[in-house]
Amino acid sequence: MAESSAVAFGRYLRTLRERRGHSLDDVESLSRALPERIGKGYLSRCENGRQRVAFSKIITLCRVYDVPSEVLIERMELDLELDRVGGPETEGLGFEELTNRGKDAATLGASWEAYGYFRDAIPVAASSKVQERFRDPLEQSLCAIMNYTIVASQHGRHTLSLHELEYVRSTDGLGPRCSTILLELLSQRTRSFGDLRRARALSDQAVHSADLLGSLLYRAHTSPAVGHLEPDKPQPQQSGQIVRWKEKSAFWVLNIIFFSWEINASTVSALPKSTIRKS
Repeated sequence: MAESSAVAFGRYLRTLRERRGHSLDDVESLSRALPERIGKGYLSRCENGRQRVAFSKIITLCRVYDVPSEVLIERMELDLELDRVGGPETEGLGFEELTNRGKDAATLGASWEAYGYFRDAIPVAASSKVQERFRDPLEQSLCAIMNYTIVASQHGRHTLSLHELEYVRSTDGLGPRCSTILLELLSQRTRSFGDLRRARALSDQAVHSADLLGSLLYRAHTSPAVGHLEPDKPQPQQSGQIVRWKEKSAFWVLNIIFFSWEINASTVSALPKSTIRKS
């Protein structure tokens, strides 16, 4: 099965701590000035999935890690719901297999299956063989997070999604191709909160980045977003080349599943039907 909510959420707690560069001792020390002190033994048990973290402790951790409380609450809700509906089998699978299965599940509308696959792909991304489309383990890991944010947003957890995308951007660990997609995802998530000015600026950056890449694939994806941001403003016509590319392309956009646009019918048909569960 997929990792239990206790293990998956605990892993995320450890990730947030490590991003801040804190040790367990650091967290215990910093929490002493807050209403709910957190002992290092308690936090260690939570991070390893041996104890569920209390809600009052979540608030303390959010203050120590400088993370909006909604981020941890939304993540916990998603992991608990996956436990309830039953997640897919992910144990022993590598990054590529988990990603492909996540893409196929999303294609078939099995959003919780997709959530389980993409979530559990994150911890194995850095240690798995680097796929040709990525330049190094860091970029592969960051793109795994980007995939996860898409399914998290599809379940309405936009604060969590935006927080993780902002983290990816802060690392400066993406090449130009992946950065283009990151900008468009950031634009989508910012638009979810009604900040159309920033969403437009991010979308413009994505279009400019796509132009620099000289790729119709990226240009065709980023262009429509501008119209969504300013529906009353006349939009320039897309070139006939892009229109024809859209009509003939086997690529698709699922709001989008990053680097998984191509629908491979043989892969979908080969996926065990027992693993696909409609949401």
